[in-house]
Amino acid sequence: MSVEDARNDTARRAVGLEREVAAAVARSDGIADAGERVLGTIAEALGFQAGVLWRVGPSHQLVPSVTWTGREGLEAFIEDSRGRAFTADDGLPGRVWATAKVVWYADLGEPSGYLRWASAAEAGLRSAVGIPLLAHGQLLGVAELVSDETLTEDTELSGVLEGLGRQVGGLLERAYADAALAESDARKAAVLEASLDAILTGDATGRIIEANRAATDLLGWLPDEIVGRRVGDVLVPPELRERHEAGLRRFAEHGESRFVGTRFETEALHRDGTRIPVELAVNRVRLPGPPVLTVFVRDLRERRQIEEERARLLASETAARLSAQAAWSKLRLVSDVSEMLARLFTYPEAFERLAERTVLDIADICLVDIADERGAITRVAARHRDPGLQPLVDRLKDEFVPREPSAHPAPHVIKSGMTQFSPVMSEEFLRATCVSEEHYRIVRRLGFQSYITVPLAAREQVLGALTLISTDPARRYDREDVAVAEELARRAAVRIDNARLYQERDRVAHILQQGLLPRMLPQVPRLELAARYFPAGEGLEAGGDFYDVFSAGDDRWALVIGDVCGKGPEAAAGMGLARPALRALARAYRSPSRLLRALNQELLDQVAANRFVTVAYVQAQPRKDSGLTLTACLGGHAPALLAGAGGRVRDIGLTGTLLGIVPKVSLSEQRTHMRKGDLLLLYTDGLADEPGAPAPFTHDDLRALLARMAGASAERVADEIEQQLRERRRGSRWADDVAYLVARCVE
Repeated sequence: MSVEDARNDTARRAVGLEREVAAAVARSDGIADAGERVLGTIAEALGFQAGVLWRVGPSHQLVPSVTWTGREGLEAFIEDSRGRAFTADDGLPGRVWATAKVVWYADLGEPSGYLRWASAAEAGLRSAVGIPLLAHGQLLGVAELVSDETLTEDTELSGVLEGLGRQVGGLLERAYADAALAESDARKAAVLEASLDAILTGDATGRIIEANRAATDLLGWLPDEIVGRRVGDVLVPPELRERHEAGLRRFAEHGESRFVGTRFETEALHRDGTRIPVELAVNRVRLPGPPVLTVFVRDLRERRQIEEERARLLASETAARLSAQAAWSKLRLVSDVSEMLARLFTYPEAFERLAERTVLDIADICLVDIADERGAITRVAARHRDPGLQPLVDRLKDEFVPREPSAHPAPHVIKSGMTQFSPVMSEEFLRATCVSEEHYRIVRRLGFQSYITVPLAAREQVLGALTLISTDPARRYDREDVAVAEELARRAAVRIDNARLYQERDRVAHILQQGLLPRMLPQVPRLELAARYFPAGEGLEAGGDFYDVFSAGDDRWALVIGDVCGKGPEAAAGMGLARPALRALARAYRSPSRLLRALNQELLDQVAANRFVTVAYVQAQPRKDSGLTLTACLGGHAPALLAGAGGRVRDIGLTGTLLGIVPKVSLSEQRTHMRKGDLLLLYTDGLADEPGAPAPFTHDDLRALLARMAGASAERVADEIEQQLRERRRGSRWADDVAYLVARCVE
């Protein structure tokens, strides 16, 4: 049928065409199929050979949605159309969009402005018409029909086509809405099925109306079994169902629940009765009518396992760290004790320091017991970590020292040299080790829990026992603690025994030194005397410094100070020879220089090579009127100092050769008058030396001191020198012995 014939029959077929279009949409399967059926129905009814359905796309352009062809040979035109997009007033579709009217193109040749004229001409297409597809006044798209024949605009047909466009627009709007809904449902279904969380949808009565696969897998139900069941029966443990149902009733009545819109952790019930830790999120679906709830159920089993594993690893790491810290603390304790005791504290003090340091780390109470040569035990140290409880521990030291025979571990450890320890100190054990009820009362009040007693052994001899006590019930001593205590005791015993030996050596050296020095100074006419001697190194070795005052016969008195090179037995031997020799030679030689030459020969004959002696020898003889005549001779020694009553200080003695090195020595005598009130000072180089030497004073320091002390007594001058000496040596060990002799002329 030609297009002209179709026009004449338009009115008659219009109503029928509308029915056919509606039927075509109804039979369609999806939006694309509906569009193609609509185009084909209209085109065939009106005699068109091709059609394109243009739809407003997301980019606000008309894009091809569906195409239809009624004959062969139109492929190029259709392909050209599929590659196009039109804006308002652009090409045939754009003009229809801009005017919302039917637009006719009677001739598709180039001058017509039809943008696809080349592909249309190739296909033999001559004219086209565009129909606006409207719904509620809004353009949804454009239906373009193309014919082989040359058409002219038909007003009556345009009106029919516009009405048809509104019908198709309404039908397509519903089809688009249905398609969008179907797409939304499909996406929702895909999301539900892909969700790792279980999702249940229930109505106001609590019945399940929908459940995804994750829900059925989690709870152990088949999909067709779970729908229709009550949420409480499927999900909620029995002891919580009554509360659950009451909450549902309140929600149905009032539309409110404290659980809606929140997340909380609880337990879900599996079909087999096992409990599953879950996190629930309950949301209301906003739909008209009775409320609908969606429950999101997240399985927490894996998270709980991860948390438990993390907690286990954290506990393991914490335990390892605490163990490492404890091991480091124990190593530090042993090291600190060794370093501390290496500082050579006095023998009793070493035990106190050991106990003080031990209670800082490994013990709450530390007791140290020492046995003497007869086996009698003395408790030399007792220390508590808490100063507030120290008085009780002091009573253990002063009143309750262990004795033999006794169940107390200390005597057994001292006797056997073997460690004893127990993680638990039972009541029977405590009673057996206590000597009285008062003793037991103190022990219970201190809270003894666990103990270690280890021997203090050095040089194959057990000196005593070290007892460590824990008063913390949470701390029980074990083999590792025993190993630390034994190592601590081993090192401490060696250090303490060294301190004992040093103390004994100091005592011997002191006795020896005192035996080589005059017990007391003699009474010398017209002279007041004072002397001091201080050994270096706290007296650990006998030194070589000495002084002496003795009668040289014939109303002559010798004031002597000297220094034997070195320390120890050799120096003491040199001093032991020099001092008696000086006394003996003084009666044979009136001249000090001849006396020192004779002493030099004695030293060469009897003292080891390269061990020299320095001597300052001052012979004092009372004058007839008052004062004394001083004759000084120096054998390698520093000159004496003579301070007048007015404060003038001068050197006494001329430089001479060291004694005991060479046979021939150069010695000179110097005479001077010592008047009433004058002060004479003889000293060794341990007291004063040249600037830059380790001695505490310089010669000029002593000159200034004597000048200030002019008129003072000999004892007062000696005290002042001692006080300043100790101040200058405070905090440091003395590098050399110090000896000095002060004489004051009193008439």
